Amino acid sequence: MARSAGARRLVGVRLLGSGADGALQAALASLFFLSPERATTAGGIAVASLVLVAPFTLVAPLAAGVLDRTSRRGVLVVGSTVRALLAAATALAAGLGHDGAVVAGVLAYLSVNRLLLAGLSASLPRVVGGRDLTAANALVPTAGSAAALRGGAAALAAAAAGAPPPAVLVVVAAACGLAAGLARGFPAGALGPDPHLSRVPRSPRAGAAARALGETRAALAHLRSRPAPAVALATLTAHRLAYGLVLVVALLFARNLLTGSPPEAAALLGAVLAATGAGAALAAGATPGAVRVLGAGGWVVTCCALGAVAALTLLLAPTAAALVVVALALGVASQGIKVATDTAVQTGVDDRFRGRVFVVYDLCFNLALVASSALAALVLPDTGWSGPVLAVAVVWWVALGLARALAGRAITRSPGPPAPTGG
Repeated sequence: MARSAGARRLVGVRLLGSGADGALQAALASLFFLSPERATTAGGIAVASLVLVAPFTLVAPLAAGVLDRTSRRGVLVVGSTVRALLAAATALAAGLGHDGAVVAGVLAYLSVNRLLLAGLSASLPRVVGGRDLTAANALVPTAGSAAALRGGAAALAAAAAGAPPPAVLVVVAAACGLAAGLARGFPAGALGPDPHLSRVPRSPRAGAAARALGETRAALAHLRSRPAPAVALATLTAHRLAYGLVLVVALLFARNLLTGSPPEAAALLGAVLAATGAGAALAAGATPGAVRVLGAGGWVVTCCALGAVAALTLLLAPTAAALVVVALALGVASQGIKVATDTAVQTGVDDRFRGRVFVVYDLCFNLALVASSALAALVLPDTGWSGPVLAVAVVWWVALGLARALAGRAITRSPGPPAPTGG
């Protein structure tokens, strides 16, 4: 991967964008309702999660076809430029004290960001060889998370030194502008889609909504013809439901039961979130080797088992120390399944559908977390602790692991689809 100039450039675009995201979130930390882990009730977490994903959920079907019908290089350039403009406008609104405009600017920025992440995932197989894709999918998101942390730390340091949030947002806009310039350096067509594969006839009479529905149907139909990525995406979605539910339990349990004061709650929440991030980093290092030894399906089943053990551990040992260990295990399980799913979609989906499928992927990924948060709001007390909910999560992960193992056997016995084209 390091030997590919295109891969280095694509990673650079990702790192600049992620660093800008971290700085933006830190600069606007006062908007606490946009951060689910800061909410004190299950209902608050559900509302915060919905607010974060609602804008992209509404526009994603309309934008999905862009990644498969126009230059992905162009999407990265234009999208990064739009983010720079949104960050600059948000800086102006923050300086003028228009809170409503600040919130709208942040949500618009995050929505464009989700589309860019789908475009980056769809573009990765164009610059990284198939044998290196699993390692790339493990390392690139981890590097992006590290860049976001560095960006957030830099923004917090600037705030501590007296820099106002609008000044930090101007830096965010500059970083997004640099990402646009870096993306512009790709040769035309380098990231796909191939022009001769993306020319799909469209009805001139169809409205925007009908075309968007048609794009989504085409992506789903293609997934149905490709069982390996379809099963991988279904498994990830089901996993996110249990993961989101247990995460809400952990956050509320840490805040409302295990600690007696706001500083103690903040310290434990920080430890839980840090352990989740450390688990994701461990998964980045372990997944490529685990996939080589166990196969992608075997590693996903192992991650489901790890999720079940984590939920059972919290059920049997509801302590602060156990909670941190559980968060670490959940970080490994969640990121391990995601890396395997990314690779399955990239290698099993035709390049001419890859952008639309990754938008569907992103919707499933985020809506599953919102659905689990909404379910938590219905079934959890505000303290967060519920033995029956954790028991259901254990059974869910065990059943999911068994279902994934059986589906993997069925895929192995069935004849494979044609080799993906254009990527």
